[in-house]
Amino acid sequence: MKKIILGCIAVVLLIPVLIGVYVYRIGFLDDKQSTTTIEISDIPAAMYVTAEPVMPDWKVKKVTAYNDGFVSPTCTIYFTNDIELLLSTSPVTYPGMDQLLVNTNLYEVYVDEQDAVFQYFSGGYYYSFKTKRGTNEQLVQQYIMSL
Repeated sequence: MKKIILGCIAVVLLIPVLIGVYVYRIGFLDDKQSTTTIEISDIPAAMYVTAEPVMPDWKVKKVTAYNDGFVSPTCTIYFTNDIELLLSTSPVTYPGMDQLLVNTNLYEVYVDEQDAVFQYFSGGYYYSFKTKRGTNEQLVQQYIMSL
């Protein structure tokens, strides 16, 4: 009787492990397979949105799309001036960063010792500009205020 009970427990524990190994082997849980390089014109299709995002005239280094099938897809635009723009359809939280109080309700600012993130919502997208502290913060603020 004890062997039957232990056998059943072993089977119940072994099945989720085998399913997890299978899912990992087919690449379903691999972030590298969920991230692809795309063109700027492919952003609406990658994010399942019809509207085109409004972006600054800065030179683009690369654009990546992330879609793991669980959370809403995102696109990250890497500019040559070391600013990153994360586009999402839901607000992004930045754990470990402090939210600053800004005099305007146009955008939110998150900071830590190294980075600053400026986030605002427009046209179905959440725009999150990330830059190193001090280097391009003024440039991002000027761009947001010009909208």
